Amino acid sequence: MWNGDDLELEEYLAFIGFDGDRSPSLDTLRRLQRGHVLNIKWENLDAVLHRQVALDIPTVQAKLLRGPRGGYCYEHIALFGAVLERLGFDFFGIQGRVQMGATAIRPATHGMLVVRLDGERWLCDVGFGTSPLTPIHLADEAVVADGSWTYQLLRGEVTPGADGWTLSEAAGDGTEPGWMSRYTFVLEPQYPIDYRAASYFVASSSHSPFSTRLFVQKIGPDHAYILDHREIHDIEPGVGRTTQQLAPDQVLIALRDIFGIELGVDDSALLLQRLAEQ
Repeated sequence: MWNGDDLELEEYLAFIGFDGDRSPSLDTLRRLQRGHVLNIKWENLDAVLHRQVALDIPTVQAKLLRGPRGGYCYEHIALFGAVLERLGFDFFGIQGRVQMGATAIRPATHGMLVVRLDGERWLCDVGFGTSPLTPIHLADEAVVADGSWTYQLLRGEVTPGADGWTLSEAAGDGTEPGWMSRYTFVLEPQYPIDYRAASYFVASSSHSPFSTRLFVQKIGPDHAYILDHREIHDIEPGVGRTTQQLAPDQVLIALRDIFGIELGVDDSALLLQRLAEQ
């Protein structure tokens, strides 16, 4: 179902620095998620440049592993799902509604996976950009801290009449602790065909911010960078963030120097045009 037969598994594992035991265990899952999040880039350049975003495994693997590029959640989850299938994990897909503190109901446009191990379920979110570095146990009031990044999972009503889960991230500058809701989700299984439909909306609809606004993210064990069109955010957990406004040509420099993404002449010119439109 997840097209694992199309995957070059050894190439993927080498790229994320994974070695050792490959049995479908919690330890393996943790090492896979950490390696994926820290080593595979996250960006939405194809959507901003009005290009088709393909989710077949050969295309996704070539883009995310062999070129100086990354992808957004549906590309990441297509690749990660193929890996989990090849390694024998029991899992299913879900979709989340991104909030980032908002209270209005937003469309379900964020793909994730839930892995079942020894009677327990683990949320694997490798495609958020600043994704958790470890799977999160699906348990009410579960708090996960991996290095400096902390998350909380709560169960309750997420939309009128719908019981589900809210994942929040630790917010604030380190002096006033608090939580900001990242997204909500329900445990309705999703399949690759559902992700293709959602990805088409995300990349192509005028109602999607991804089709008009550049987003690039990079997370490390104790530092993160978020490029939000022409703003660059430098984030240290427990300390806070600094924000800098960039000119269009400075965005190209940030892509290269911070995120390791260097565009060709034609793509650079087209991106400068998109950046000047807002």
